[in-house]
Amino acid sequence: MSDAQSETTHVDADGLRMPLALRTVTGQIVFRTPRATIQHFQSGGCETDAYYPLIDETHFGSLEELDAAQNPELAPNRVSIKPRGEAPRVFEVTLDV
Repeated sequence: MSDAQSETTHVDADGLRMPLALRTVTGQIVFRTPRATIQHFQSGGCETDAYYPLIDETHFGSLEELDAAQNPELAPNRVSIKPRGEAPRVFEVTLDV
C-alpha cells in the first residue's frame, strides 16, 4: 500500500482531517486505521465536515501498542480512505493532540 509520494493528513482534537478531494460522500466511504475499519454510509451525495470525529489518536500506534490491530499493514500511522467505486488512498497521519 505504500507509494513513492505519500499523501499526508493529521488527527487532532476534532478527529481525522478529511482531504479536500474526499469530502464529497456518495453512498459509502470506508476508513481503515491500524486498529479499526469504519464504514460510513450516506444517502445521496453530500459534503462532509473537514474533520471526521470517529477517528482519533487511539486508532494509531505500533503493533505492540495496539490491543487488536485489524489492519496491521497500516501501523503505526497510516489511514486508508476508500470512497465507493474508487481505489483506496493511503495517507500518513500525524497526531496533533
